[in-house]
Amino acid sequence: MRLNTLTKLAGLVVATAFIMTWASQASAQINVAGTIKGSLTPTGTACTDDYAARCVVGPCLTFTAVPTPKVSGNLGTGTITAMCVTEDPGGNTNEATTNHSCDPFFGALTSSTTRKGKTTLTEVDIAGVVCRHQGTSPIDMVEGGFGIEGQDTDPAATGWGTLIGTFDKSSHVFALKFKGSLTP
Repeated sequence: MRLNTLTKLAGLVVATAFIMTWASQASAQINVAGTIKGSLTPTGTACTDDYAARCVVGPCLTFTAVPTPKVSGNLGTGTITAMCVTEDPGGNTNEATTNHSCDPFFGALTSSTTRKGKTTLTEVDIAGVVCRHQGTSPIDMVEGGFGIEGQDTDPAATGWGTLIGTFDKSSHVFALKFKGSLTP
C-alpha cells in the first residue's frame, strides 16, 4: 500500500513540474504585431544572405531597401537597417507572360527598434508570394510569413508569423503588416 502511495505521489510531482514548465514557457511567448513601410530598389547583384538569395527557377529579381524603411509595432519603432529580397518570376503559379500570377520571394532583414529606451536588433527571414490579381493594376498583393532568427540582446530568440501587404511595381513602395509571436 505504501509503495502505491509513493508511486502516485511521484507521478503527481512529475505532472506538476511538467505543467509548471509548460506554463512558464507559454507565458514567456510574446505576441508581436506591426508594420514595415518603405521602398525597394532593384539591384543587379544577388543577396548575400543564403536564405534571401534563393532563386529556384529564375531569372530572378533582387531588391534592397533604399531608402531606409520604417518599422513600428508593439516591439517598438525604428528602421530596417538591412534588407534584401529575391523574387523568382520563373517560379510563378501561371505562365510567365500572364498578368494574373503569383511569384515566390525569399528575403532577409534586420530591424533596429527602440522600446522603453532600449534598442534591439532583430534578424528576420521572410518568404511568400507577390501576386498581381488585376493585370492592369500596378499594385501587387504580398502574402507570406516570417521567422525570427535571433536578436542582439538574445541570440536564442525565435518567432514566427504572417505577413500581408502591398507592393507597387511602378514606384517600388511597399507596406507590410506582420503578426505572430516571439519566444525570448
